[in-house]
Amino acid sequence: MSSSLFCFYAIFAFICKASFSLPGNVSDHQALLSFKANMIGDSLRSWNESTHFCNWVGISCGRKHQRVVTIHLKSSNLQGSLSPAIGNLSFLRELWLNNNTLSGIIPKEMGRLRRLSMLVLESNVFSGEIPKNLSHCVSLTYFYLGKNNLTGTFPLEFRSLSKLEYLGVFRNHLMGEIPAYIGNFSSLKVLSFGENNLKGKIPTSFGSLQILFKLLVYTNYLTSTIPISIFNLSSLEDFDVQETKLEGYLPTNLGSTLPNLKYFHIGYNLLRGRLPISMSNATALWLFDVRHNDFYGGVPSFNGLKRLQFLSLYDNLLGNGKSTDLDFMSSLLNSTATLGTLYLAYCNFGGVLPRFIANFSNLEDLQLHENVIGGYLPSEIHLLVNLQCLSLSENQLGGTIPSSWGSLQQLIGLYLEGNKLFGEIPISLGNLSILSELFLQFNELQGSIPISFENFKYLLALDLSRNKFQGNFPKLIFTSLVYLDLSHNHFTGPLPVEIGGFKNLLSLNLSNNMFLGTLPSTIGALSSLIELNISHNLFHGFILPSFSSLKSLEILDLSCNNLTGKIPEFLGELQYLKRLNLSFNHLEGEIPTEGIFKHKAEVELWDFDSADNCGSHCVHLQEEEKAAFNVGCNDRAHA
Repeated sequence: MSSSLFCFYAIFAFICKASFSLPGNVSDHQALLSFKANMIGDSLRSWNESTHFCNWVGISCGRKHQRVVTIHLKSSNLQGSLSPAIGNLSFLRELWLNNNTLSGIIPKEMGRLRRLSMLVLESNVFSGEIPKNLSHCVSLTYFYLGKNNLTGTFPLEFRSLSKLEYLGVFRNHLMGEIPAYIGNFSSLKVLSFGENNLKGKIPTSFGSLQILFKLLVYTNYLTSTIPISIFNLSSLEDFDVQETKLEGYLPTNLGSTLPNLKYFHIGYNLLRGRLPISMSNATALWLFDVRHNDFYGGVPSFNGLKRLQFLSLYDNLLGNGKSTDLDFMSSLLNSTATLGTLYLAYCNFGGVLPRFIANFSNLEDLQLHENVIGGYLPSEIHLLVNLQCLSLSENQLGGTIPSSWGSLQQLIGLYLEGNKLFGEIPISLGNLSILSELFLQFNELQGSIPISFENFKYLLALDLSRNKFQGNFPKLIFTSLVYLDLSHNHFTGPLPVEIGGFKNLLSLNLSNNMFLGTLPSTIGALSSLIELNISHNLFHGFILPSFSSLKSLEILDLSCNNLTGKIPEFLGELQYLKRLNLSFNHLEGEIPTEGIFKHKAEVELWDFDSADNCGSHCVHLQEEEKAAFNVGCNDRAHA
């Protein structure tokens, strides 16, 4: 053979080897095409024959054999299902499909992926059970299936996955118990079973997970106590067992045995006893949340918690209603540079608000409602320039609302209801231009509604009921308002036509005032109204035809006025109307027979509240009481 012919054959052999795929490449290519065929998404447009599959978006191949080792398509707007052919990618090490909209079951064929070390399918809509065959993926270190619709139990077969470091199946519908064998996964760093339907106990074996730094089993149906061994995991940084019905006590040395603790969530349980006196030793703590438990006996010092950002003692009987109950707040002064949230409501705290509260310059949310705190509202609170929510309702606070609070430019919610406040609303409150909710009901406030309230462009809810306000209804237009209650005051005068500008109102209560005149036709423009109560006033005239536009009404109370004319037929055409009170007016004529006026079982048509002196009886029409139709104190109205 000549040298030229030999070179030809050598070149031909090289070309053939380069041009024809090896069986493994063919298998991977076909698997990816099947993968694509089951999905839609912009990221898959590059998956075509014009380029080698190793160059497709989201695909990485090994250098030596050109086999697929990684599929990385997280947050790619993928829809569809996962093809069983995924199990043919025998060299696959990482599969990242999180934050898409993939559905269907997780194919059991994935159990053939013996090299798979990272499986991340979180934040999709996968359903069905977790395939038991995944127990063959013994190289797994990352296993995240959270935020799906998976059901069934966590497989017992998974005891073979001893290399797991990160295990997350949160926000699914898993049942059964948390397997105790997980306590043998000595490499485990993160464990999250939160938001499932799991029952039973937290396994005591978890106390053997010596490098675990996240233990999250919140929002389940767990019972019994927290294993004492858990509190000896010195590596633990994040502990979340809230909403799990756990019982028992916290160890007094908890703050010392968990020196790296940053997040401590145990709220909404049945835990009791005293809070650990050692908490000040957990100097890395950022969040301490023990809300809705049965802790008692005072609050320990938090003097060492210089990084604390969030403290919630909400709904525990920690106070005695005494003047010293809030003394612990001085120990928080070391946290003033970081503390942003302080929930101290429903704790039976007495005493007065300390003036040094103004030192907490980073506070965004301060809630002390439902206590027995007395004294006055500290004017120094105006220095909390980052405050977004201030709730001091249902206490025994007196005095006036400080005008200096008008400088709280970031305030979104102000809740002062149920106190003993008096005087007028300071005009400066109108400077709270991004205020969303203002609740001042059940006080002894007086005067008129400040004209400065016209600055409330984002106000959603305003409740000034049960005070001593007077004057006319303000000619202001709150286009964003959905809830307005001015009841039980001394407001007078007619309703302005501007009330029709409250386009988004869902509930309007003007009852128990001295409003007079005829009802403005512009009320008909409040087409979103669900509840309208203008009872116990001095309105006269007809029920206006424009009321027929209130198609969403469920409750309508016009009782105890001086309305005249006939009961309009259109009231029977308001299909959502459930409660109607027209009593104690001067209406006449026949009672309509359609809609709510039909005698239906358990339909309440006439609601007389004896406490409001408008009547002392309530007619509940039963199926057998069709003759007992009563409109109450109207003129010649008859069925």
